[in-house]
Amino acid sequence: MKKILIFCLAATFFINFKSWAKDPYVDINTTMCEKGEDIYISCAFNTSLDQYDYVGKVASICAKSNTSPDSGYVQYRFGKPSYGVGPAIVEMQYPEQKIPPKEIFTIYNSRNSEISGAALRFTKGKYLYSFERLNSFSYKVVARKQGEKVFNKDCNLPGKNYLTDDAYRGIQTIELGQTEISDTDD
Repeated sequence: MKKILIFCLAATFFINFKSWAKDPYVDINTTMCEKGEDIYISCAFNTSLDQYDYVGKVASICAKSNTSPDSGYVQYRFGKPSYGVGPAIVEMQYPEQKIPPKEIFTIYNSRNSEISGAALRFTKGKYLYSFERLNSFSYKVVARKQGEKVFNKDCNLPGKNYLTDDAYRGIQTIELGQTEISDTDD
């Protein structure tokens, strides 16, 4: 009886832990990434719909062969994924060419006793785009024009609503220490 109880407790812990952990499998058709690319993060924006019924717009950071800031490529894409029905409709892609991310994309980390944050950022024209996690376990997609927020939406499923470890290996990372990410302009 004792062995059965221990097994049941261990199985319950394992099942609960696995359901809490992020699932590495994501249907590529629910992102703006292409087959063969790594999905660093991909966000849907309409929280009122069930993730399995969502067919709206998505923002994705896609990469391939990106093992350092000088290798492979990283691109931001925004639009409507194919959802397995037809071609994806890309409304914005940056950069246009598939080039290494050095001096284009940057990840900022901030940690102290009160805050822990991360942001993957890039600038296009007068806009600063950011996938941000500030003091919580969830990300937001934020666009700022000359410092003022013009877009600020939660990063929801379907997709991959967290920044993957691969992104940290392939994109330049800046440790801000005590400085809050929201205080940085880059």
